[in-house]
Amino acid sequence: MPVGGAVVISRRQLLDTIDRMRVAMPAEFHEAMNLLDRKEEILTQAQAEAEQLVTKVRSELEDAVQQAEIVKAAQQRADDLDRSARETANRITQESEEQARRYLDEARREAREQMQQADAYALQKLQMLEGQLTQFLGTIQAGIETLRSREEQTG
Repeated sequence: MPVGGAVVISRRQLLDTIDRMRVAMPAEFHEAMNLLDRKEEILTQAQAEAEQLVTKVRSELEDAVQQAEIVKAAQQRADDLDRSARETANRITQESEEQARRYLDEARREAREQMQQADAYALQKLQMLEGQLTQFLGTIQAGIETLRSREEQTG
């Protein structure tokens, strides 16, 4: 086989020399050559693992964010319910106090009216009784005078 510069080497000698060179190369060189041969496969595998890791991390991050949002939403809902309950309790308390004042005012008004009616009734009955007593007193005085005049005549 012509090699160049007018040197001719037999094919057999060339192959033997190449085989010896291969044997003489260190194991690291062979491993490096194997790695180079598998470079695409290793890169593809590493990229797939990286994508899986990124997907897993994103999923865990989304779960954590979602949990935080759920907790935040639950806290907000609890705050809203608490505020609403306090507002409702205050409103009910105010309405109850107002209603109690109205009932008390109405009861006082009715008590004054009943007292006035009772006073008017009592006055009417006392005036009627006074009239009757005046009549009785007139009758009694007439009876006393009649008895005195009889006593003086008989006497």
